[in-house]
Amino acid sequence: LLCPKCSAKLGSFNWYGEQCSCGRWITPAFQIHKNRVDEMKMLPVLGSQTRKI
Repeated sequence: LLCPKCSAKLGSFNWYGEQCSCGRWITPAFQIHKNRVDEMKMLPVLGSQTRKI
């Protein structure tokens, strides 16, 4: 997975899947390197409500 702006490698994917550290097989598998992406914190908007889905 590459950054669309600078083409830096942000992670990887595998359509056949990979085994999770818990032992479960995940298909397809996507991995993002946390240290390679920016974190954006969400701020609450006055008058809006959020709910869990």
